[in-house]
This record gives sequence, structure tokens and C-alpha cells, in this order.
Amino acid sequence: MRNYLVIVIISIASLIGSKNCSGNKELIDSISKLLGNSKIDTLYVNNLLSLSELVFNAGQPDKCLEYSKKAKDIAEKLEYYSGIGNALNNIGILTGMNGNQKKALEYFNEAEIALKKADNKKDLGSLINNRAYIYQVTGQLDVALKEYLKSYKIRKKINDQYGIAISLNQIGFIYDKQKEYDKALECYKKCLSIREEINDQYGIALSLNNIGALYDNTGKHELAVEAYTK
Repeated sequence: MRNYLVIVIISIASLIGSKNCSGNKELIDSISKLLGNSKIDTLYVNNLLSLSELVFNAGQPDKCLEYSKKAKDIAEKLEYYSGIGNALNNIGILTGMNGNQKKALEYFNEAEIALKKADNKKDLGSLINNRAYIYQVTGQLDVALKEYLKSYKIRKKINDQYGIAISLNQIGFIYDKQKEYDKALECYKKCLSIREEINDQYGIALSLNNIGALYDNTGKHELAVEAYTK
């Protein structure tokens, strides 16, 4: 659940999009058995977090919350800051989905502290992107843009191409909403280029759709059709 967005999000993208339900069930059963025979350590926390994502994919958000909270409690006892941060990120996502954006931001802020202590830049980039989305859906577009740009810079430093594309997509979305169409189109095209390089077929489709919609909204209907039909 690291990318709330795919928004869309992710972001919550990659998670909600699971189509292999039988495969998910087998993984859930496998990890559940593994946890029953494992010692309580950082690997146990990571497996709990993996399980939380799988049950989320399977449409069990309550179970996801249960496992995430358990992972957080154990990670705190172990002083395992990456585990703490990722568990809080999950809890923040679920809290935001339930409509409590203020509390979600509190969880994301706590998660940021933990991930910085762990020097976990990859998950930090995802977390900040998720926090930006909360500002986006509550209409605070200027704040959301600053957060997306912050996430983009972190991801660029570590060459997280998949994450960079997500950030560019969201930055473009904000510019689009603010009617800064040239900036939005530039971001969408950069995002598309990266997704083509990494062969992210689902992401490519999303990017082409965004580009087509922008052309449609600005009266460039022939270009819109071209993007939609690629």
C-alpha cells in the first residue's frame, strides 16, 4: 500500500488492481502459515506488512488495518523504523479512505519521521506522495503541488523511475486543475516517456488518457483522438 495514489492512485493503485484472486488467496495462506512459525523480528514485521497489502487487495480493509497496527506495535518494540513508517503509511491510507483526512495526515507525518530515521528514501517518496493526495482531495492544490514536487525530488535522487512517473503524473494533474496547461502537458509527456521506457503498460494507458483529456479540454480534438487511440 505504499502508493495511495495510483491514484488513483496508487498508488492505490497497484494494490486494488490485483486480478489474480486465487493467487492472492494462496499467498495469503502461505504468509499466514509462515507467520505462525516465525520468530518476532524485522522479517516478521515485513511479512505482516505484505499480508496487510494482500488482504487489502482481496477487499478486506479491516484485516489490513489489523495487520498494519500489529506490525506497527512490533516494529516499535524492535525500534525498526522502516517497519514503523510503512505500517503508519498503511494506517494513514485506510484512515483517509474512511474520510478522516485530518487524522490521516497525522499518521503520514508520524510515518515521515520514522522513515527519515531509517533513511528509507524509496518509501519516504511514496509516503509524501500519499500525503500530497490528501491535500489534493481537500482542495489545497498549492500545498499538494509542493508535496508532489518534494516526492519527485526524492525519487529522482534515488532513480526510482516508477515513482518518478507517478509524481510527474500528479504534478501534471495539479497544473491541469490550475489551468496551466503547458506545464501539465510537459509533465504528462515526461511521465509517458518514463512509463514507455520501463514498459508500464497500465501507466502508459493512464498517461495517454490524461494527455487526450487535456487536449480535449483545450479544444485540440484531433490531438485528443490521436492520444486516445494510441
